Amino acid sequence: MITILIPPALSVHRRAAAKRALFAGSSEEEEDVVFTGTSNVGGYFSGLVRSFNHWLVRKGPLAGDVRTIQARFGDSVASYFLFCRWLVWCYLLAALPAAVWLVTHCIRLISDGAFTFWIIGVIPTFMVYSSFDSQESLTFVSMVVLVVLLQATVTLIKWLVEDRLRCELDALEEDQKHVQFARTFLVGWDNNTAKGHEVEELRCSNGMQLAVLLAEDTAAKTTASRTLRQKALLFVRRCLGMVVYMALQLAAWYAIVLLTASSRALATWILNELAAVSWLKGFTSTLAVSIVPVGVTIINTIMPVFIKLITDIEQWDSAKTITYMLVTRMYLAKILNACIQAASYMLLANPYLISRIDTNLRRNVEQGYDSTSFECRIDQASSGLFQLVVTEFVLSPIIAAASLLAAKLQAKVSSKAFVKPEFEVAKNMVSLLYFQALILASFPFFPMSPIFVTLFMFIR
Repeated sequence: MITILIPPALSVHRRAAAKRALFAGSSEEEEDVVFTGTSNVGGYFSGLVRSFNHWLVRKGPLAGDVRTIQARFGDSVASYFLFCRWLVWCYLLAALPAAVWLVTHCIRLISDGAFTFWIIGVIPTFMVYSSFDSQESLTFVSMVVLVVLLQATVTLIKWLVEDRLRCELDALEEDQKHVQFARTFLVGWDNNTAKGHEVEELRCSNGMQLAVLLAEDTAAKTTASRTLRQKALLFVRRCLGMVVYMALQLAAWYAIVLLTASSRALATWILNELAAVSWLKGFTSTLAVSIVPVGVTIINTIMPVFIKLITDIEQWDSAKTITYMLVTRMYLAKILNACIQAASYMLLANPYLISRIDTNLRRNVEQGYDSTSFECRIDQASSGLFQLVVTEFVLSPIIAAASLLAAKLQAKVSSKAFVKPEFEVAKNMVSLLYFQALILASFPFFPMSPIFVTLFMFIR
């Protein structure tokens, strides 16, 4: 009986190696194969590349933090921070050529006597599109194409490597899915853990994993014993939840389109109302053009709360299904909101885009051109799109801190013990993907944005 429950040593070793490789983003097993004394030049160079990549994974920014989070809270929470760390590396890689290009551009402006340092929206004047002359047009286009190709290549490589490792891991675990408790806890030690606090955190992680497995087993038995009446009630709940979600999503889209269509009138009203406030004179223009970004950020902050409430009402069976529903709905809500914003600035940048197809669409979605504040439409489009990035970066932690403070005050008023809120992987991952969508939308208009985005991602 014991020989059936305990997995073979080779399978355990390979499964642990595959998990470590999947978590680290590189195959440690392949590195072992490369450094077995091969004399092939290509293999030796490939081994050096893998060795350098492995060193970056372990010694790069946030590496120790991710390992600590993985040991203390498990792979699910750590996957979010691992993805953040990978994004930091990607933007750091894109920021290097952007920084060199910025230096040469500033030297050219200084030599021509055209260097100025003012802020147009949220972008310095020496970085806006109108500061480049015709001689830099090829460099501008080449920079955009180079960074896009570089990031697409890195993303494709990461996706292929992780997909291969995940398939290998699934194949190793498929034959032992019926002994999940034995597989998890009869080999629950990790010889790579050397420090005392890491051992204690890993012990807590094993305890949480046991609770999850027991809850999944209980839920499976409850699902199998449902009556026909209970199944019909669940079906009604889920249909009603889907209808409410669609109505809520359509209302959010309508609010964003309405904000975009009336942004010019709202900006004029704010400028007139705040014109008499002396200490706000330098900020009235920025406040006026921030209406849409702030409104979109507030909508994107409120929507996940309602989506989570609707998903709880639907009472899905497994945690995997709940996570899938949350991620899908939040992703659709936020990404489509980002698409509406990107489309409004695309119409601003190109006044002839779909002008012959539907003029009502342009009138309702297009951002109005402000010829008094910007030299060209591209300047306004780049400033507006990057302002969405800055607004999301600034307001998201402020709203999160305000929510935490409100929960603390509520616990104090009600004389109850304050319980820290759970870190919701689905919600935070979708927010991160929405942030990336805004960055990608602004990049073609503002190719030097990786310099700022790298700092944003590291702080975030």
